[in-house]
Amino acid sequence: MKSLFKFILIIFISVSIVQLYSCKKKTSETDSEKPFLSIVEPMANDTTSITVEPEIHVEFTATDNDYLKSLIVTLKDSLNNIVFSSSPTVDGLKSYSFHQHYSPAAAITGTTLYKANITATDKSNNTTTQEFLFYVAP
Repeated sequence: MKSLFKFILIIFISVSIVQLYSCKKKTSETDSEKPFLSIVEPMANDTTSITVEPEIHVEFTATDNDYLKSLIVTLKDSLNNIVFSSSPTVDGLKSYSFHQHYSPAAAITGTTLYKANITATDKSNNTTTQEFLFYVAP
């Protein structure tokens, strides 16, 4: 009787372990969906006048079906120099709203070209990058 009980217990434990490890739950290892970026401002090819407000607004939302891991935001001037950079902590978040302002260090005397680069990466290393040009006018 004891040996039958032990045998049934071993079978039960074995089946439980197999079911536990064969579960088909969605994990970050099976995630192939890239993060999504919803840009508010600046928009591609827009012209921002710093006469009204003396700063450039950078605003967007990054979302992911699993979890975000990193976010990098850069602005480059017409000479390709990085004039603004930010890497907020987004690890473990499903959504992150970014809203920061950048004041150009040098006086803007004419319409000037800028390049924005936003890169979001999720826990499965799926990456989305949006790079676009916009203009800043005095």
